Amino acid sequence: MVLPLKYYSNAKLLITAEYLVLKGAKALALPLNLGQDLCVQETDSGYIEWISTVKGEAWFDAKILFSSLILIETNKPDKAKKLIEILRFAKSLNPSFLNQSKGLKVKANIEFDLDWGLGSSSTLVSNIAWWAACNPYQLNKMAFHGSGYDIACARSNSPLFYQLIDKKPNIERIEFNPPFFNQLTLVWLNQKQNSREEIGRFDQSENYFSEISEINKITSEMAPCDNLTRFMKLMELHENIISSVVGVTKVKQALFAEFNGAIKSLGAWGGDFILVASEKSFEYVQNYFNQKGFHTVVKFDSLWRIANSL
Repeated sequence: MVLPLKYYSNAKLLITAEYLVLKGAKALALPLNLGQDLCVQETDSGYIEWISTVKGEAWFDAKILFSSLILIETNKPDKAKKLIEILRFAKSLNPSFLNQSKGLKVKANIEFDLDWGLGSSSTLVSNIAWWAACNPYQLNKMAFHGSGYDIACARSNSPLFYQLIDKKPNIERIEFNPPFFNQLTLVWLNQKQNSREEIGRFDQSENYFSEISEINKITSEMAPCDNLTRFMKLMELHENIISSVVGVTKVKQALFAEFNGAIKSLGAWGGDFILVASEKSFEYVQNYFNQKGFHTVVKFDSLWRIANSL
């Protein structure tokens, strides 16, 4: 093994098919121009000395006995427990992982606010899977039980359709470059949703055949859509379907009924980001949400990794 080893994975946004992507719905997903890196250096310490930073600031550290992956010390026990679990899963997928060294110093840096729900877990899993030379989708399924769309984004430089077919990832790179980008805004709802808890709450015993069929149509139409009015209509249709599936009031109806435009939840409902589309100016959108107490208002294309080359 040649060290140091360096890896990088992209953060993500799920634009369509939240929840139903777990049941095989076709999703539109975007890699972002933010992510997480991982650097691995060999030592003779007998430990894995792990340091994670968020935007360069100290956040998490752990000292793990190299030979047995037993925790020695940490500042965040729950995070350390999950990290060790992921490392053990990776080793189960590739038994030669962690066999060539006496110790390691690992440094990771997350480029985005952890509360934003942009993929701190998926980018970590993707990087560890690269390091361990194992299947990232299998590792993600073992660690977090998600659909895997976020892993696809972690390793893509272009927008994509993501769909589970026979429970296996099907990824299609696409172009997504609507002429109304400057009319799209992302607003953070001031709280992070726990994706694992949301997956657990979602009733996966239902088939949702008709809902999935409608979501597939919306996803397929939304990606090439070049008309803002139609795009906003598709957002609203999508919200109606997911609202009925998860039994949660639509975010516009609950919080922003008088807003001039369309609003769509992204990811787990009730937190994370919402997608906002309006014929009004960005200043109108920003002022509206600021007055409501929401101050993270970001132009859509400032986060999206614009890379449409297939």
